[in-house]
Amino acid sequence: MPLHILAPMVVVGLLIAWGAMRWAGCSRDLQFTTVEDARLHWLRHRPGAKPRDIIVASDGRAALVEVASGLWLLRSFGIDSVIHHLGQAQLTPANQGLTLGFPEYDDPKAKITLTPEERDIWRDRITAHQQESRND
Repeated sequence: MPLHILAPMVVVGLLIAWGAMRWAGCSRDLQFTTVEDARLHWLRHRPGAKPRDIIVASDGRAALVEVASGLWLLRSFGIDSVIHHLGQAQLTPANQGLTLGFPEYDDPKAKITLTPEERDIWRDRITAHQQESRND
């Protein structure tokens, strides 16, 4: 098949597949609708680490997870979830939440949308955890 026919067919086919997935809702960002939902996603990443406490952000895109090894961030990353240990995270207040900087080169920052009340709670929990970690 000539390239001038094949190339447009491939492009149109990809656009149709992309449109169908968008229309079907397959490309929506992941949201943690309940604490139990966040717990299931956490256990998928760390099956042996049972959560002691979970705080889900009101927008459902992030959760603070406390386990025996410390405080972790569970967050939506597109249609999947990722976790970060918060022991060395750099906290920066933002207009609509917090920005967390991580020492990892592959995902250096996370912008977490929080209400002002949630921002204070999250900041206090993370700061307290970091101070405890330094004292140990």
